[in-house]
Amino acid sequence: MHPILIFALLVLHCAIMIGFTKHNSLLRLASFPLQPLIASLLYGQRTAMKRWGTATHILLGSFILSMPIQYLNLVLLNRWSFETKGPARLARSDKQHPNPNGNGSAKTKDKHKPSGEEEDTFPARLRFGLDSAMSTRHLNTPWEARNSPHFDPADPAFVPSRRQFLLRTAAIVVLSAAFVDFSFAANGLPGAQMPITLEQARLFSRLREVTVEEFFVRAAVVIASWINTLCVVYVGYGIMGFVLVGLGFYEPKDFRPVVGSMGRGYTVRKFWGESWHQLVRDVVVTPGTFLADLLGLPSRGVVRRYFEAVTAFGISGLLHVAIDHVRGISLAESGALRFFLMQPLGIAFEEIVQAVWRGVFGTGEDGKKTELALWKRLVGFAWWGFFLGWTLPVWMYPNVLKQADAVPIERGFPWSVAEKILGV
Repeated sequence: MHPILIFALLVLHCAIMIGFTKHNSLLRLASFPLQPLIASLLYGQRTAMKRWGTATHILLGSFILSMPIQYLNLVLLNRWSFETKGPARLARSDKQHPNPNGNGSAKTKDKHKPSGEEEDTFPARLRFGLDSAMSTRHLNTPWEARNSPHFDPADPAFVPSRRQFLLRTAAIVVLSAAFVDFSFAANGLPGAQMPITLEQARLFSRLREVTVEEFFVRAAVVIASWINTLCVVYVGYGIMGFVLVGLGFYEPKDFRPVVGSMGRGYTVRKFWGESWHQLVRDVVVTPGTFLADLLGLPSRGVVRRYFEAVTAFGISGLLHVAIDHVRGISLAESGALRFFLMQPLGIAFEEIVQAVWRGVFGTGEDGKKTELALWKRLVGFAWWGFFLGWTLPVWMYPNVLKQADAVPIERGFPWSVAEKILGV
């Protein structure tokens, strides 16, 4: 079965359950096994998908393999339904204040009107179901994912015109696709392969063996891999936004920027919570919040915070392991789960350091939150860069080596302009 058809079936199943069943219907739970069953069909298409390019492979794999978790989040845990025009149960850490960004005001929450304002028809139910199933951030609603960026951080109400949006999105997609295309094509140049091994992904256990050259190679792989990942996100989100807004199905306000300011990502927590994309934030956080409620953990405090963090990063890690497996990287070789489970440790370390600093030197502003001094942010960026350089290779080295060993060379997309320009 074609991967796009697989994705369409998953979305349609989720949409039908949201739009056409009650929030407490047993049919929702009974039909849940269809999600992993349909998603597993993707593994039979691995050979065919290689013709589409690695970036396309990763994007489709991400969309398809995340849908069962999206179904779990929306249909079973938060129980979205047409009758409630939203979740019947809000399984989120911030459920007392479901929209901290303040975007669910009367001015912007037209996407999900209160019950009674929308006619109960088949098209209305289907549209609501599809909107909900395909939305992970729930922009401009009371249930918007935290820290979803705006077009203009200084003016959250600003929304570009359709023409401005399409031009901006097209430019981002073209530039991002070009970077990915050239990064893959460059592997065909003589001597372009990175001198790395899987063994070198470890750092501290073999610190005495590490050379200066290896440090620079490690840094280059980390930077290039991260930029490539960001560009792939831009391409996937941008194409979807360009098509759906261009055809008039959605407005520009429904496709706000996918990532926040990288200038805010000077700690591990801030990077993942504010700078990086929040596309799967609710998807991976909801199960942990539900389990924490089930276990009776305090609604606030260190125990709950880290329980939810470990659960969220663990789910994200398992999702990326599955995506790696679709690409042909074995479960044993994939370091995705190890990488993501290291992130809560990094957050814990920096919070301990911050607490010690406050205890010794105080806040300096009578406890008020103010913008950090430049030197503190620079120290934060240095720490985050070191932590990323330590933890990321365990996930990225297997991917880089697979890409370097491919014959013929892997492409990012089905067609390559860069190969013709570089003559490879």
